[in-house]
Amino acid sequence: MSIFGVLYGFSTCLLFAVTGLAEIKVISETVRIPAGGNIATVYCTGLTGIEGVLEGSGVPLPTSLGGVSVMFDSVSAPLLAVATVDGTNGASYQQVDFQVPYEAGAATPKIVQGNQSATIPVSPAPWGTFAGILQHGSDYRPVTLNDPPRAGEWIITYGSNFGDVDNRPQTGYPASAALLSRVSTLFLGVDLWHFRLRLDNVATEIPLEIGYLGLAPGKVGLYQLNFRMPDQLPSAPAWIHLQRIGYCNVFPGQNGNCNGIQKDSTDWLLLYQ
Repeated sequence: MSIFGVLYGFSTCLLFAVTGLAEIKVISETVRIPAGGNIATVYCTGLTGIEGVLEGSGVPLPTSLGGVSVMFDSVSAPLLAVATVDGTNGASYQQVDFQVPYEAGAATPKIVQGNQSATIPVSPAPWGTFAGILQHGSDYRPVTLNDPPRAGEWIITYGSNFGDVDNRPQTGYPASAALLSRVSTLFLGVDLWHFRLRLDNVATEIPLEIGYLGLAPGKVGLYQLNFRMPDQLPSAPAWIHLQRIGYCNVFPGQNGNCNGIQKDSTDWLLLYQ
């Protein structure tokens, strides 16, 4: 599990040093990397000199920690953390949490330390992933079984890869609290997208009001969704589900055939039970 994995819902990969430091090979399946600006994690072995957790700090975030970097061709990725983690049977491994640069384009990433490197085979991550964390909007306290959402209140959740934003911060910089970075609905200046959030308990489907969907102020690469609970709550258990809906003739659906309308959907997130 990534240091930030519970909050960000990162994609991961595993690197393995086959002959000490002489060679580093990727042994995982293809890793789903989100779009530029989002956070991803690499798990690996073979990095040296990493004791405990090295956290990236400052603005912008550093592009090297403990001599470790992640490169997209000539573009260096900002690093949130590099850590050595104790595994099973006394073995240990490293993990590197990084922001995919906005400038990365289609470049394939590599993890680098000194003259050692390994290429990470990647494929695009799906649109929209919830992190699984829910907060009461009034004071940011966590939503729990003993403190569930109330009728009519605002709830906050977080996630990854919800799309391009207005007022996009520079790579390595946190989103502004003064000038919000809302998820954009535009393509080439045309308003093509709309978002639909609903609450379901199998028997009932209720549309929910979205107050904000965009980058979380003060955070790097993290999306925030604010939504209001209905005035009457359906019986438990209940989940939320977000869809991005647009015209397929401009944005082909993931299966290449969406009959004129594209729908990208998140997984279901349990809200209360």
